[in-house]
Amino acid sequence: LRSFPDDPPLRAAVLAWRGLRLLRQEPWECLASFICSSTKQIVQIQQIIRLLCERFGTPVPVPPGRPPAFAFPTPEQLAAGGESELRACKMGFRAPNLLKTARLVGESAVDLSRLSLRPVSEARAQLIELPGVGPKIADCVLLFGLGFQEAFPVDVWVRRALSQLYFPKRPPCPRRLCRFTETHFGPYAGYAQQYLFHYMRMGEGKAIGNRR
Repeated sequence: LRSFPDDPPLRAAVLAWRGLRLLRQEPWECLASFICSSTKQIVQIQQIIRLLCERFGTPVPVPPGRPPAFAFPTPEQLAAGGESELRACKMGFRAPNLLKTARLVGESAVDLSRLSLRPVSEARAQLIELPGVGPKIADCVLLFGLGFQEAFPVDVWVRRALSQLYFPKRPPCPRRLCRFTETHFGPYAGYAQQYLFHYMRMGEGKAIGNRR
């Protein structure tokens, strides 16, 4: 927190939600989940993930009386299925992208376990080459799955937070926004992003944006 820039939006976000944590997810599960999340709402993403686990995942032990539970499918388990089977999990156009990526990861064409050892720019570039992965999903995987805490995913909510809280008079162009996120928030930019994301999602950022 001491590494954050001393500006009103971040001070307010930290004060309101101090104690936020960064998710550290297994890299493959993180990558596959975000491929499934494109243009979907949270409840729909949860449904997709549940169906994928039930249809492709390995059963895991549960206490007596509890409903069955399943591990997240491995790349090999998903790659063994067909596109129609994935579409049956309510994935729509995301199904072929997940299938192709599962095959690439399962065949070790992409070694997710070693991406964390590479410079962040190289890791991002390799992720973006995967089907269904753009800059936002790549940065989510870098931050939440691979531990690159300088990664700063920009989705609709974060773009809204940056525009209202830092550029209220004139929305920045994508290039300027990219430069800003790379230089303003410091070595733990991804952690700062979580505060801004949650602050805006909870509806508290609008008042500060109006005062700037």
